[in-house]
Amino acid sequence: MLRFLVIDDDELTAKTLQGMAQACGADAKYVCDHTMFFEIMEQFDPDIIALDLRMPHIDGIEVLREMARRRVGARVFIISGAGTPILSSAKRIAHNLGINLACILSKPFSIEQLQDRLNELHSNKLVKSCESSKREMNSSLNEDEFLTALKEAIKGQDIEVYFQPKVRCDSGTLEGFEVLARWRHPTEGFINPELFISLCEIHGLIDLLTMQVFEKALAWLSSLDENHITDSEIPCELRWTKLSINISAQSLSNDILFSNIIDKCKSLDISPSRITLEITESSAMDDSGPVLENLTRLRLMGFELSIDDFGTGYSSLLQLVKAPFSEIKIDKTFVLKADADTQSRAITKSITDLGRSLETQVTAEGVESAATMDFLKHIKCHLAQGYFIGRPMPQADILNWFYERERSREKERLDALRALELLDTPPESRFDRITRLTRRLFDVPIALISLLDEDRQWFKSAEGLTIKETPRGIAFCDTAIRQDGIFIVEDARQDKRFRDNPLVTGEPNIRFYAGKPLQDLQGHKFGTLCIIDAEPRMLSYSEIKMLGELAEFANSQLTLQQDDVLDEKIGILPRGTYNAQARKIVQICRQLSLNLCAVSVRIMNFGTMERELGEADSENLLRDLNKLLLPFGQFTDLLGRRRYAEVVAMVIAPGKGEELEICDQIHKAVVAWCKEKSKNGIYVDCEIGISTIPPGEDEPYDTLMDNNWQLYAAIIIE
Repeated sequence: MLRFLVIDDDELTAKTLQGMAQACGADAKYVCDHTMFFEIMEQFDPDIIALDLRMPHIDGIEVLREMARRRVGARVFIISGAGTPILSSAKRIAHNLGINLACILSKPFSIEQLQDRLNELHSNKLVKSCESSKREMNSSLNEDEFLTALKEAIKGQDIEVYFQPKVRCDSGTLEGFEVLARWRHPTEGFINPELFISLCEIHGLIDLLTMQVFEKALAWLSSLDENHITDSEIPCELRWTKLSINISAQSLSNDILFSNIIDKCKSLDISPSRITLEITESSAMDDSGPVLENLTRLRLMGFELSIDDFGTGYSSLLQLVKAPFSEIKIDKTFVLKADADTQSRAITKSITDLGRSLETQVTAEGVESAATMDFLKHIKCHLAQGYFIGRPMPQADILNWFYERERSREKERLDALRALELLDTPPESRFDRITRLTRRLFDVPIALISLLDEDRQWFKSAEGLTIKETPRGIAFCDTAIRQDGIFIVEDARQDKRFRDNPLVTGEPNIRFYAGKPLQDLQGHKFGTLCIIDAEPRMLSYSEIKMLGELAEFANSQLTLQQDDVLDEKIGILPRGTYNAQARKIVQICRQLSLNLCAVSVRIMNFGTMERELGEADSENLLRDLNKLLLPFGQFTDLLGRRRYAEVVAMVIAPGKGEELEICDQIHKAVVAWCKEKSKNGIYVDCEIGISTIPPGEDEPYDTLMDNNWQLYAAIIIE
């Protein structure tokens, strides 16, 4: 049982904390008189000391100084209602004094938060380290013996590597793992990493430790490579995984260490782009020439470079500018409290915005709740790690953790897919337009919007393919949704994952495939927008970008509510939905440098007709116009009402003269319709116009439509 000692001048608070600790299974005592504290501490010999920073007769900093002087080895929980700046200062002071700081608990906190901290001590097997306080550290192991044991552990390759997962915030997809060094002392059990890593830095062992961690981590990564593995059950998400490995600031000028790391990657055929080197921001990073040269050299070779614990050191921005960092890791001090503390949320968001503006990836560490994860999604943070996602684990536990997590995620995905109510539904023009456009822009025989349920791939829209579904087990899309980017197979015959697939060896004879996952705002992946060719091919950067933009357009259709799909009275896209989709199309055309053509039909005298005919008959008139124009939706990319009495058909990247041909066909149809109405005494005045929007225009959508509008024909029946 953990021994838990509270010092707080307020007796009610101290008793409450004692009760919370006892409820968590600890043997707890409290003391309010600072003069009695050290006497009781000697008698009780606590594993954990909970210390209030603010006390009237002695402040917490004085207590920390005295604990350091007495070489108290107990773990310390700093408890305070002070603001983040004071708590951050207290954390640095405790570190500088050599205090065994476990955590900072900001008042008020819940019993669950306290339980999590106590569980952390148990799960990391640090209780034995707690017990080796003054009594054990001074008698059973002196510093020389401790250092000798550490040297023997490094020499004997006894340092273990643990892996803590990192996932994408927007989708939950596994991105990789941070590699952490762990040392199990023969008699003392697991030793606090901060303790033995500090000793390595002090005694010149840090480079040996770092290389040992790299060797073991890279060996595991290599064992997952599809060219090396023999276990076909290893999921592709793990085969693609990346690793983040810590580098001490003291090692940054060591050319030999980095040369050895580079050679190790080459010998194992591991791309440097799969390795992120993390440098602690709070370390005193030397900005001398050799350091900057090494960092730049590593980035040029493809290694990613991360500034760790960002926001806690005095030179955060300076270091970010000086070195070629590709990732910022937000210190967990801010992330831990982001679900409740306004200041921590503001800092977390500011760092995320900074990273986005610098086109630098941002990772939040210390994620311990669903609320924090939701907040990170909301602010568009890139990656997250923490106990809510997964604790540090040995290599042997990774597969079990992965499968358990994926089972839960798959259930959530299927529930979200069924909630869309799209499976086994009739074709819809809003999806068919997208696949038709995709097929045309990429000049491929097949373009699909696929949805994946438990055991099949079902096509909501299929251009160039007559079948409606396939077994999920042979679907390329099943592999595509396991990652976030665009999944590309340039030649399926040369890819051992797919060369024996019946869709490759038989109809439709797939050789080339490219698919982008379709997902909702919660990150549930329903299927893909994909293109297929019977010939091998490659995608250029601009084509990859184009497929991504089209997939985002398809996403917007998936998440539309049914009431937004068609106007109940008019039968086409209502104004709000149409204009939102039209703005998205304008954005796509700008980003992809595509021309855009919009053909509009306006009833010029609709206000007069509404007064003469009444609201019901005038709406019937609009419904008739809709029926007239609906067939044109089959070969345009968007059709709907821009204004109350204006229907617009949009065409992306029209062929030569295509817009004039559409205008001519619409003109003939509208003239015939107006003549038919005039026989019943209803005289409709219409205008048909063209808005041709070049990709370079950077004006709002409505301005573009009006400024580029040209009259094609006016229809007035006398």
